[in-house]
Amino acid sequence: MVAIALRGKVLAERLHDVGANTNVEVAKVLGLNDGTISRVLAGKSDPGNKFIAAVLRNVPVAFEEVFVVVDREGDEAKDDARSASDEPDPGHASGSSHERPVALTA
Repeated sequence: MVAIALRGKVLAERLHDVGANTNVEVAKVLGLNDGTISRVLAGKSDPGNKFIAAVLRNVPVAFEEVFVVVDREGDEAKDDARSASDEPDPGHASGSSHERPVALTA
């Protein structure tokens, strides 16, 4: 199964650039619920269509900067989303090193 995972460190940097340093501030910038922000940034939920669209509409980033397409299988899906690489291998879409996304504070 193919899914979209978040590059948390990169997104946190870009959000900081627009003055959003807490989940509440991020929710205001993106126009989303702060609970949704918290779950996605903590890796408990995948970034959905609304989250992705809100990031691309409200934060000066390209899709490839903050999201990565990953291959997933079975029960490993949640672990893959939480450990999506912030530095993907240029020759492979899903990256080779794994780091947890960075959650912003409340």
